[in-house]
Amino acid sequence: YAAADQKGKALNVSPFVTEVLRALPGLEVDRLEDDDPGLATTAERLAGKLAGRFRAGLEDLPEDITQRWLGAYHWLIRHAQSDKMKKILSSLVYKNIQHLEASTREQLLGQTLRTSNTGLESFGACPFQHFSRRLLKLQQRADAELENVDLGRLYHKAMEILGRELIGRQERLAQMSQEEASKRIVAISGELVEELAKHEPALASGRNKFLAGYMHRHLSEAVAGGQYRSGLGQLYPVAVEQKFGLGNESWPGLVFGLGKGRSMELVGIIDLLELAQSNQARYAVVYDYKRSREKLFKLSKAYYGLDLQLLIYMMVVRELGSATLGAGVIEPMGGFYISLKGVGVKKGLPVEEYDEDVLLSRSQPRGLFREDKLELIDKTTTGKLRAVHGRLKKDGSLSKRGSDGLLPEDFETVLAYGKKEIRRLGHEILSGIIRVEPYRQAGNVPCSYCDYRSVCRIDPMVDKHRELEITNDKEALEKMWQDK
Repeated sequence: YAAADQKGKALNVSPFVTEVLRALPGLEVDRLEDDDPGLATTAERLAGKLAGRFRAGLEDLPEDITQRWLGAYHWLIRHAQSDKMKKILSSLVYKNIQHLEASTREQLLGQTLRTSNTGLESFGACPFQHFSRRLLKLQQRADAELENVDLGRLYHKAMEILGRELIGRQERLAQMSQEEASKRIVAISGELVEELAKHEPALASGRNKFLAGYMHRHLSEAVAGGQYRSGLGQLYPVAVEQKFGLGNESWPGLVFGLGKGRSMELVGIIDLLELAQSNQARYAVVYDYKRSREKLFKLSKAYYGLDLQLLIYMMVVRELGSATLGAGVIEPMGGFYISLKGVGVKKGLPVEEYDEDVLLSRSQPRGLFREDKLELIDKTTTGKLRAVHGRLKKDGSLSKRGSDGLLPEDFETVLAYGKKEIRRLGHEILSGIIRVEPYRQAGNVPCSYCDYRSVCRIDPMVDKHRELEITNDKEALEKMWQDK
């Protein structure tokens, strides 16, 4: 009989039990442990408890309890009759394995893969996620509700318009006054919202009007931070929203040979490209805008193909930029993510009154750069860098601790390894690999924000995640040197 209910609350003993014990002197009550199969009151419940117990494993149980579970399993195999019981028992030996037949693979993929950094990173996170999104093109069921304004699209468009104006005047952002820059970006975003309101009823809601106003402040802060950074270096903008492999007014795609007649073309859009001149050479920095402050570039993710965007953009500039941006070789010297989220300064304070150091530290782009070209990006000579993440030691050299800077040879090693990893991912995609095999790195898994969990049917108790052992950038760089 049950000693507690489903919530664990103790239950009174039935008077019937008391009468039985009184009528049969010497009879003792035997307590069953939670892990004992004898607690199941029906065959179906026993099958359910058995599946849960086998998933958890039998290793930690006493020998007598283990034998009882094994006995229950053999009994169920012989007596399972209902479809429900058969499904429960079949789950004990089910293998969540997927593969594409050769003929299907050829029809879906052919010999040339056309993809982007997002596609490669999706495959790196989980091959089945990539298969569901890129090949099956599965989508969430559409709701008939009004959705929020796509602020990310507005943010990018506003920054693009301002960038094109600067390029047209051959100016750097630092050449505008803070008041002038703030008014201009607010005017641009206001015009975009008004234009969008003609086509999107969602802007009629009070919440989205508030979000649009919020955008003005965030963009003003982002532009103000960009002005300070622009004044700290020698970079000037040469391209915004630069497409590659995407048709008209686009650079060619970045093509990789994969052997056996196969190839891969990478396409995408570089949000901002800046150049600096030094000793008759030109050096480039690429940027990608993000609507979050949490996006960091990590070598430990790049090593496994989980963060390739900045590396791909720098490869594109090196291999394709010179033909479009004039004579002479262009060498990449950095790539950064720039947050457009806002810096969290006191509300109501004009941007022109922000503390410069606070604004720079909170809007600092994160990524990687060649430390031997630091003076082109940040002219700071002592202490904490202001335009990029890092700190100078007393002797003027860059501290390795917490810095985004890399030695020139390390920088080139990262790019060389990135090319190798890109080819590996492309080869595996064209080979038809679609395994349900999400990664696990330092406790993080992609499943928590994946749209296809209901399709892949991964069971964390049975299906093993792909464990990524390298979790820090120092070890990742060492491995890149070995594996490039």
